Amino acid sequence: MAWAEVRVIDQPTIKSELGYPGWIPVKQLEAVPQMYETAPLAFVVSQTAWLYHMDHEKCMEISFQTRLPIIDSDATWVVVQTPIGKGRLKNEDIRVVYPNECISPESGEELVQMGRQFLTLPYLWAGMSGFGFDCSGFVYQLHRAFGLTIPRDASEQALQGVEVQPEDLQPGDLLYFAYEEGAGRVHHVAMYAGNGSMIHAPKTGKSVEEVEITGTYKKEHCLSRRYWT
Repeated sequence: MAWAEVRVIDQPTIKSELGYPGWIPVKQLEAVPQMYETAPLAFVVSQTAWLYHMDHEKCMEISFQTRLPIIDSDATWVVVQTPIGKGRLKNEDIRVVYPNECISPESGEELVQMGRQFLTLPYLWAGMSGFGFDCSGFVYQLHRAFGLTIPRDASEQALQGVEVQPEDLQPGDLLYFAYEEGAGRVHHVAMYAGNGSMIHAPKTGKSVEEVEITGTYKKEHCLSRRYWT
């Protein structure tokens, strides 16, 4: 199998100035039509959504954050262009956005509310989709849904944004946790959900959950950052 080395340009990282590095099978790649840069896009806001053939038969299940150019629409459907041809998405599963549009949230609570639709979704190491998240992939994608780009990995996220003191925490702020009871290396991130609780993708074998900040989490909490303003 032939592989292509790629960089994900909208995932900032110290690993590469061009974006997060990775590998993709060449047979899974397709040139992006120019319409992706100019046409309004159907942005999937559901955890996952079904892409339908033009005859309304199901084609494939696609993830939260998928963006496809809109060709036509009516009260129920949008017709989109995909790498395998035209398809349909239900209006209830998408939001119409424009390339490079920033939809600033009115408050961090909007990020928390969006995150709650993923409660019980199984943790997936390196996961970045409605089929599974890891801790930093989860908060990254919640910000990305509003056009806000933050670093991909928790240790790098912890170095940017606006630092927030414990008494000033608001829903949507990011909480970072470090080994050695907060004095060591950052290894986890969660989103503050208000009232002393947080929402996060914990670890392999568990699912996205909303829990109180107690026990080990309270001991390891080392700092907080805000990106949503």
